[in-house]
Amino acid sequence: MQIDEDVLRKYAESRGVKVDIDSLKKVANKFLTSILDESIKKVKLSDGEKTLYKSDFEQIKHSTYPNLKDKESEFYDAVDKIPSFITEEKKYIKWLHLSDFHIKLYEDYKTSPIFEALKEDIVELMKKHLINSFDFIIVTGDLAFYGKHEDYKGVKTLLDNIKNYTHTPKKRIFIVPGNHDVDRSIVQNQKYQLKSEWRSETEAENFLKGDKDVLNAFFKKFNGFSEFIRNFFRGKRSFTPDNYFSINILKIEGIQVALVGLNSCLKSGEDEEERNLMITKEQLNRALYESRKKVDLDGDFIQIPIKICFFHHPLDCINQNEIRNYRSRICKNFDFMLNGHIHDSAYDILNINNNYKIIKIVAGSTFIRDPGRGKQCYNIIKIDSKSLEGYGYFRRFEEGADYWTIDTSVGRGTGFVEVNLS
Repeated sequence: MQIDEDVLRKYAESRGVKVDIDSLKKVANKFLTSILDESIKKVKLSDGEKTLYKSDFEQIKHSTYPNLKDKESEFYDAVDKIPSFITEEKKYIKWLHLSDFHIKLYEDYKTSPIFEALKEDIVELMKKHLINSFDFIIVTGDLAFYGKHEDYKGVKTLLDNIKNYTHTPKKRIFIVPGNHDVDRSIVQNQKYQLKSEWRSETEAENFLKGDKDVLNAFFKKFNGFSEFIRNFFRGKRSFTPDNYFSINILKIEGIQVALVGLNSCLKSGEDEEERNLMITKEQLNRALYESRKKVDLDGDFIQIPIKICFFHHPLDCINQNEIRNYRSRICKNFDFMLNGHIHDSAYDILNINNNYKIIKIVAGSTFIRDPGRGKQCYNIIKIDSKSLEGYGYFRRFEEGADYWTIDTSVGRGTGFVEVNLS
């Protein structure tokens, strides 16, 4: 049972306040629960404290809510008893999470219907949830399909369009590579140079700190992606053998937000790469060390209220013999872990040894050529800067109908989740 959104909007209009509908829904649900509790108490008293079974509760529920619109005035009175809710304007930190564009040259005719529908859906959601612009946009890899220079022309066009209609500055777009951002033809043509035979953390560290000429040759497989990053951000960002992860500490609505982008594609392009991928302890150590140097809270990175780690592959795709080396460190040091790659969406709370928890969010794919290989989806998250509570909206593309809709695989069929870091 829910109070109709029209009733919620009517309440906001009658009080002359700009109220976030999702926050109002929370109050509405408490109101409905309180009415139901009263009905249950009455039944128990009239029937001598009898035991109530599931069928009894269902019957009480249906008789309690014959027409929720009859309860409008009571609802208004109930909300008015919570003055802080009405007078205190929430200041949300808002981000858009996209992944897996898979763009090829000369395929605008395939992608444009989906990307046009994406624009309509995002703009409508922003309007509905009072989002004027995003504080940042995260793209978790696979921007191109072949990782070649020419593929990124379409990527630039798409990202320029997204930043324009979401009113998000280019400097607030944060990107990591995916396995499709690796030019596999370079890997195949220079196997003797580019094959990284390391299989352990020690070997990885030695390789990444080793011969600079070999390392430069190894990173040539990222040439298309690297050139795109340099050109798109007009030389203000780079992706090189010395700088293959990113760290950004933002100040939004009075609090700090840390964004750490890692490269999970160091071994992409090799034979049997899936489940043999490595983020490497070397990369994670460097990222955490440099993050602490950027923090203005006496170097205490952990004290940052919102810490987001993002990389292309979910942890299930990483070499399982090595993942134990940094799974708990990621969970200990971050509040959110954002991924793409699996062409599906997900929202989970991971709890490591009952010590650390992290919210895992997977964006799925913005565009796939074969619908049988997954679904097209994205998500929007917004969190109140004071309470660190908020909401997530998960969307998917309806194949054959050419529009985006609720992703029913998340939030028990609602495509909506409540987020809580407190």
